[in-house]
Amino acid sequence: MSPKLVRKLADKKYRTETGLFIVEGDKNIRELLCSSFEITDILGTDTFLDAIIPLVNAYEEKTAKDRVTLRPIKADELARTGTFVTNDAGIAIAKQRGNESVTALLTKAQENIVLILDDIRDPGNLGTIIRIADWYGVDAIAASITTTDFYNPKTIAATMGSFTRITVTYLDLDNLLTEAQKLQIPIVAADMTGKSIHDGKLPRNGFLIMGSESHGVSKDALAYVTEQVTIPRFGHAESLNVSVATGIILDALRRKY
Repeated sequence: MSPKLVRKLADKKYRTETGLFIVEGDKNIRELLCSSFEITDILGTDTFLDAIIPLVNAYEEKTAKDRVTLRPIKADELARTGTFVTNDAGIAIAKQRGNESVTALLTKAQENIVLILDDIRDPGNLGTIIRIADWYGVDAIAASITTTDFYNPKTIAATMGSFTRITVTYLDLDNLLTEAQKLQIPIVAADMTGKSIHDGKLPRNGFLIMGSESHGVSKDALAYVTEQVTIPRFGHAESLNVSVATGIILDALRRKY
């Protein structure tokens, strides 16, 4: 793929049309080569391409897919092609995955914590949440249609490779929560009016809903919850960054078991 077409993948419209996305930088590309994503091309400096040949060979042998096209490119052209200010490694192009089914998400929520993101608009926050979820052993996220795109280059970069291990499914939250309610799966929401995460017993599995910093969890989603929790405040800050709050709450949930 030419640098001109790679540049266009920074645009969501073109990503949607092609079903492709870009992964930038040494660490994220190495993580990508160890994943099940289908990689089509890697543009990189000579030094970087030489360094990853063993990983490329192992990837092609493992996946039995078509060979990955390797294209040498100078570092200054890499910077002009991608979204990084500087990039002395490379840019990979890979195919997007499909969404998980509601049934699959419900099954996972009966065994583990599944995150629900309600209108999270900042790609950096989404990427950090994905990285935090990976740290705490959460491998599935359900996202409202209004949540920012998983394949946004800023999101992928912020995950530091965790995007390869976490699925993010965009869907109608009402439909998912209705089915979860029928199955009596715990649904916990982060809300300023909830009980302290340090009090009482929290579920070891179920759905954890995180809302936007400005509006919180939507009223529609709150109608389904079995419990609302909050992080007790000891100082004077008005709110917490949603990715920080997600980490604190996941830590509290994991500490219970």
